[in-house]
This record gives sequence, C-alpha cells and structure tokens, in this order.
Amino acid sequence: MWNGPNGFVASGQNITIDNVNASHSGVYTARAYRTGGTSLITSVGANVNISVLPCASTVSLKAYIKGFYVDSGRMTTVLLNHSLSPSTTLTDSIQVELHQSNAPYAMVATAKVALNTNGTAIATFSSIVGSYYIVIKHPTTVQTWSSVPVTLGASPTSYDFTNAASKAYGDNMKKLSRVIGLFFG
Repeated sequence: MWNGPNGFVASGQNITIDNVNASHSGVYTARAYRTGGTSLITSVGANVNISVLPCASTVSLKAYIKGFYVDSGRMTTVLLNHSLSPSTTLTDSIQVELHQSNAPYAMVATAKVALNTNGTAIATFSSIVGSYYIVIKHPTTVQTWSSVPVTLGASPTSYDFTNAASKAYGDNMKKLSRVIGLFFG
C-alpha cells in the first residue's frame, strides 16, 4: 500500500501517477502486506522522497533583426532567399542562451532556434527552473541580453524584446521610423 502527498493512495508493486506536477513532490510511504492484504509482513515502511521537475522549460521570444526587417512587423525570408529552406515563414536561426542572474553570469543552457518572419521564436530547455538572463545571438548582430532576469519553470514564459527599449540590457536596440517595435542588431 502506498501513501503520499495530497491524499495519494495506491496499491501494487508498480504504481503510476498520471498528470504529474509539482504538487506530487514529497515523501511516499510503502507498506508491505501478505497476499489478501489482511496482515502486515513488517511494521517497517519504505519512505521515498520524490521531486517532480518540469520536463522542459519553454521561452517564447519576439525580436527583429534590423538588417532583415522589411515592414509591418515582418522580416525577409533569408533562408528561402539563400535556398537553405523552402519555408516562407522562417527568417533565420538565432542562438538563445540562459545565463545565471548573479555574477559571473555563467551560461546555463543554450538552444539554436528558428526565428520566424513575424519575429517570433520558441526556445525549449530541459528542466530549467529559476531566474535567468535571456541572451539572443545572431552572426550579423550584437548579442542582446534581457534587461532583467526572467523566471523559468514548468509554465511557458514569454519575453518580448520589441515593445520597449528598456527590455534589452543597456537599451542597445534601435527603433525604425514609423514602426512600433525595437530591433537588435
């Protein structure tokens, strides 16, 4: 017989917990009974401490590369133009890094992701929990850091570099005339 956090009860040698989330973290106790369940084989139980971590942390980003911007929130299809992809919705790839929020700001994770023509990108990192600076890198731009650490965990996180110059550390983005949105590069 198994007992655990939040009223968890199960029986059997192999147990399954469906839809696992952080509320399932804690100590689980197993007690062994003879076949039929009438008498306890031993008075000693086994305690198992289980910590549930998210399978992945997802960051949805929005940023424009200055040299690729066309108009109206749209960039050119660089990969298509260079015969590197048949997609009409991709611009290029960017490197997205997560750095510790305290000095020396070491890199914790990195992902190469597709940057869409509308400026959106989705970076997925495995089991990252905490606050980190988001860094965007591209060969034709200056690397750009988020102005503040961003909290990541089991729920998807969004960060939009295009809605204020203050979203980039050091305000190192440029605003093009008649366009609402900021650009790194």
